Amino acid sequence: MELIISLTRHIASSWWKTIIGPCQLFFVLVFGLIGCAPDTVTVNTHPTFSPGSITTIGVVPFTAVKGSPGVYQSLGELASPNVGSSEILPSFGESAGPVPHRSHVSKVSVPPGAEEKVTDMVYANLRLRPSLKTISPDEIKQALSRKALRPSNINSQQLAQELGKALALDAVIVGQVRVYRERDGQKYGAIPAAVGFDVQIIDAKNGVVIWMGDYFEEQKSFSEDFKGMLERGGKWVTAETLARSGVKRVMERLPLGRL
Repeated sequence: MELIISLTRHIASSWWKTIIGPCQLFFVLVFGLIGCAPDTVTVNTHPTFSPGSITTIGVVPFTAVKGSPGVYQSLGELASPNVGSSEILPSFGESAGPVPHRSHVSKVSVPPGAEEKVTDMVYANLRLRPSLKTISPDEIKQALSRKALRPSNINSQQLAQELGKALALDAVIVGQVRVYRERDGQKYGAIPAAVGFDVQIIDAKNGVVIWMGDYFEEQKSFSEDFKGMLERGGKWVTAETLARSGVKRVMERLPLGRL
């Protein structure tokens, strides 16, 4: 009888090890892949940034990097400049440098209308915050028109200060869309979309960049970003979907207007 019990235990133990072994390997692989997911958002904060002191903010229409249509070149990495530095003040001209501390695509043509889409996404997020009064991009345009100001002819420091005086703003939010590459193909088989943009909060009193968030993501496959692909239903999404995800992630890191 003892021999039978001993054999039964041995068989059960062997069977359990046969099952649990592959399961452990599966979970190790899965969580390993999740851990390798790319960091899509970088945030920098100036020492003088005081979220509680900002109750009114204006959303300046975002601008876009312009390049040769359809040209998408290699990705690379750059060091991140300090918040408050003139290096990260946005350029309102027809060209600008790559996203700080983020993979970038050189000579990218951002399609017409992409900057308006990202602007609207940011505004829609901010206007839902209960303790923050958000001035719309249209109101900002009207204020600039009344003062005969063109963003392309004025630096961001002056722009923030002029709008602060005209609309009694504590700060302005500006940004630039640097990458907006549409998915090429279908949702279950495609060259992936890529989106990159940066957002800056500028103090309207002194023109200092007090907060900055940047986002860059080129959608990855399951083997490169298991969690991200799983969140998107295992599908290759459009650039607009990627942009919405990016705006949400960046704005979640912005501690303004929350009770």
